[in-house]
Amino acid sequence: MQLTDTHTHLFASEFDADRVEMMHRAIEKGVTRFFLPNIDADSIQPMLALCDAFHDKCFPMMGLHPCSVTADYEAQLAVIKEWLSNDKFYAVGEIGIDLYHDTTYAEQQKLAFRKQIEWAKEAELPIVIHTRNSFNEVMEIVTDMKDERLKGIFHCFSGTIEDAKRTWCRLSSLLQPVLHRSKCKLPDRINR
Repeated sequence: MQLTDTHTHLFASEFDADRVEMMHRAIEKGVTRFFLPNIDADSIQPMLALCDAFHDKCFPMMGLHPCSVTADYEAQLAVIKEWLSNDKFYAVGEIGIDLYHDTTYAEQQKLAFRKQIEWAKEAELPIVIHTRNSFNEVMEIVTDMKDERLKGIFHCFSGTIEDAKRTWCRLSSLLQPVLHRSKCKLPDRINR
């Protein structure tokens, strides 16, 4: 069986000590593809270095994570756009809105999310959406920007069962939620 890790940040500094060993263990267990969502301008080089080291296994995405949207988000987006325009990426991500810890930059997150959706549609790339404590905000933007070019997945989805049903009805091509293991109630979710 071949497995795909659809979302891993193994390029992050907390994995420096054993990154290569972790990759080899995963490959030995049958993981054949790793999709790497970018975080911010500083994470681009480490992400691409991992892709270079495992060029036939790692596939980079380009985006500005909502938790990295701060006062300098426009400068961050300029770097993201430059890379997106000049290199090969497999998706625009990880993008979205996260209001879980802090709402200081909520409006900037919305603007960054819209801009990156535009880029994804122009490049005909899927998006990887991070939505935490922001379901209504994300749905408003995605619904507003939906057309035949918009496709992707919800990586982080903190909505309710009703939210998932509403999302499925409106945006079935975008719904592929991933349940967080610490809060996973998968058997309960499947039964609904």
